[in-house]
This record gives sequence, C-alpha cells and structure tokens, in this order.
Amino acid sequence: MYVLTPRFNTLPLGEMCVKLVGEVPVVLNEPCQGRYLVLKRGEGVYPESASVEESVFYVAAGYPKRVELNDGALAVSDGLGLFRGFAKRGVWWELARAFNAALAVYASRCIYCTAYMEAVFKSRPRLQVGNGVVASFEKTQVGYRAVVVSGPGRSDVFKWVVETLFRISTYIHEVALGATVDAPLSLYLPPTRPAPAEGWLGAGRRPLIATPQRTLSAPNTTAVL
Repeated sequence: MYVLTPRFNTLPLGEMCVKLVGEVPVVLNEPCQGRYLVLKRGEGVYPESASVEESVFYVAAGYPKRVELNDGALAVSDGLGLFRGFAKRGVWWELARAFNAALAVYASRCIYCTAYMEAVFKSRPRLQVGNGVVASFEKTQVGYRAVVVSGPGRSDVFKWVVETLFRISTYIHEVALGATVDAPLSLYLPPTRPAPAEGWLGAGRRPLIATPQRTLSAPNTTAVL
C-alpha cells in the first residue's frame, strides 16, 4: 500500500502527481519526483520514490484516509484499515500519529467507547484501569486478543489504554474502534458505595454481594467509526 505523510508527501502517477498539502491530497497534471511510503503487510514501512500505476493510496495525516483516484477525482473513505497487518519495522512511526489521531477523534465522540485489537506484544499487557473501564486480554495462537470498553466520562482512560496497547505492540493483526462487544453489565451501572462493615448491618441484614463480571467476548468488528 502506498502512503502519504507530512514528510513523505509526493506520489508520482505517470504524467500526474498527487501532492499532500497539509492533510489534503491534491492532484497535479504534471510529473513529479516521488517521496512516499510503501506499507507491506507483515513486513513494515519503507520509503520509495519510483512512479506507480496504482490508483488507491492512503493518507496518514490527521485521521487516516483511504483515497481512490478515478478520472482525476479523489474519493476519500475511512483508512483505519491501514493498521491491519501492521508490522513495526522500517519507518513505521511515520504512521503512528495517524492512529493516535483516529483514536482521539473517536474518543471525543463516543459515550460507551469500545476497541478491539489482535496483536503481538513482548509480554502479556498488564494495565491498571479504574472504575468504568474494562480491559480484557485473551491469549491466542498468534498473540493476544484485547478488548477495551469504557463508560460515560471515562474516554480519557480508554484513550490512554488503547494508545498504550498500540505503543507496546510489535505487530497488529486486527484493530477496530467502535466494535460491538459483550461488556459486563456493571459497566452500565452508576458507581456504588462500598458495602458497610458487618458490624454496621444491623440484626437480620446481610452484606451486599457484588455480581461477578462476565468475560468479554470477541466482538463483531464490522462496526468501525
């Protein structure tokens, strides 16, 4: 996949050229010297300059975008798929800001925020999250399956958790924001006060017992922001 970023911002297409101006790709009817990135699934991200014939490319500036050139017109769609099969080799960090931008946009809009990631980590993630945020990790044959869910007012913690998972991963098989998940029912309830000590319950009263949380199941990842 061909990718444009603020530093690698020129894609030569024969006698035409796509130039990234800020976060916006612009088509020029003239040849140009290429300076862009090639993302190879499972292999990494590397600079390139040769002319290409492919009409589809990605923009990793601000929220990631998938762009298709058709008869001189550009059609833009969601580009989070850029990070599926994402290996942290080469100059992969050139694309990291686009992931953080996508996460920031989603976290600013979601009420119940959800994220799904299948990735390889150096070791099992161990993250401390507070009330209103749930992070589940399941070992798989190729790494770990992570699900993160947060309730209202906890999008800042949600964002931190997902950013951390992206940062400590070495390879991302799959990632989705806004995925449908099976979250614990307690996530949707207001915070409760701790049960009083047994001596305070009074005669004939029993202490409150919290309902155990359900295990998060793998979500349907088709619902992506």
